Amino acid sequence: KIFGEVLYTPGNHELWVDGPNANLEGQPKFDSSLAKLRWILELCEELGVRTGPTKLADAVWVVPLLGWYMTNFDGKGAAADIAPVAS
Repeated sequence: KIFGEVLYTPGNHELWVDGPNANLEGQPKFDSSLAKLRWILELCEELGVRTGPTKLADAVWVVPLLGWYMTNFDGKGAAADIAPVAS
């Protein structure tokens, strides 16, 4: 084992599914991005790859965030008139 810990957070490119028959040759087919996410998380668990919050040192945590980008939330589409959340 080369690394003490292996951490992974899938992004929107890994989870993209363009229809129920979209897949790379030799890869499983997924009906949705959520089905693909479940498969990836199960595979990571089998391989010992951490996908959740992980404490690396006393004050050092890696906390993965999962999100999808949607063009209608870019300020130009249907969501443009939704007021931003105050911080």
